[in-house]
Amino acid sequence: MDNYLQKHIENVIQLYWIKGKKNLLFSNDSVEIYRGVSPVIFYRGIAAYTPNYPSNFTYNIKEQIKLTEDRTFADLWHVNFKIAQSIIDSDNEEIILPSIISGKHYENSLDFRFLYGKPSFSFKKCVREIRATATAQITDSALTFFYKNADEISDIFKIINPTEEQMGYFNKAKYTLLKAGLIPNIDKYEVIFVEKLANQCGEAISGKIIINTEICSANMNELITTILEEYLHLEENMQNCSRTFQNRLFELISQLIMRDM
Repeated sequence: MDNYLQKHIENVIQLYWIKGKKNLLFSNDSVEIYRGVSPVIFYRGIAAYTPNYPSNFTYNIKEQIKLTEDRTFADLWHVNFKIAQSIIDSDNEEIILPSIISGKHYENSLDFRFLYGKPSFSFKKCVREIRATATAQITDSALTFFYKNADEISDIFKIINPTEEQMGYFNKAKYTLLKAGLIPNIDKYEVIFVEKLANQCGEAISGKIIINTEICSANMNELITTILEEYLHLEENMQNCSRTFQNRLFELISQLIMRDM
């Protein structure tokens, strides 16, 4: 038997074995999602794509999709979009949580940024759960989808009132930066203190500076750099890890050095 044909027969058997075990987690007009890791994505029961990494779940595309001559997907972007949309539409934490955690799995390559609809309660819960875990990180596109569709800051973070001691450290750091002339327009932006940001110290969202209260402590250097970073994101519309942002930081350092000469 031809190796290609044998491989597809084995894949069909695998999918129908999964179906026979009644492990269907979600189904809509486009996609079926079954419990179980898979090295391939199926099209109506036939393996049609082998991603770089196995998927956390077994996906079977139901709607009509154009295939190449060797029976693989001709439009992979459309397939990935349908699967990403189905993950969101499932409103199932068992599906959503592992799908939006960064790692070596197929779902990590999915782009959630331009999906339809708003994040469900289950999606928001999964995002908060990941962000509160120091050992896990949410994928950038899933976080962007979350931010883009959040109605309130409280949808994203747990807002708290800082203690008097924490507020004292923050005001001292802010005054230090103001005195150095680094954040002249800081009062344009509302500062919101939150309980936890996992591996992050702060963020800049919707014209607001988000500060993790855990850094409002004796580590003044970390607090100063966090306020400055988030200020620059808002004031000068600069993105993390960009060359423009790096150059701006070097420029500020140079100005401070020249001032003391």
